[in-house]
Amino acid sequence: MPWKIEFDEPTRVVETTYVGALGPEAIREAALATITTGREHNTNLYLGDCLHLEHAGSLFNIYDLIRFFESLQLELIIKEAILLPLSAAACEDLKFYETTARNRGYNVRVFNNRDEALRWLLDT
Repeated sequence: MPWKIEFDEPTRVVETTYVGALGPEAIREAALATITTGREHNTNLYLGDCLHLEHAGSLFNIYDLIRFFESLQLELIIKEAILLPLSAAACEDLKFYETTARNRGYNVRVFNNRDEALRWLLDT
């Protein structure tokens, strides 16, 4: 599986780790599982570890993912920190995702550093 989810009880953060190239279906599947895990644990804090992601999707797929969130009635109170990947192409995809999500009212931010990402997530 190109992704895995863990819940950290002390910080109440749901972390999804992505590896390799993910197509639109895999990204939607991972997003749904991540959201479900957050709802099960009653948290709105998400960390996407994309360091080893090779491809995040086309611009159309990114728009489609945001529409998918809206169809799930994803709460706007979520905070999602994303660790940018080493792959330049995937990095640009995720920066575009950040912009698109923020334009729709979601609190999403990309980071190059795990500690900064966690500090931002946990700052209430």
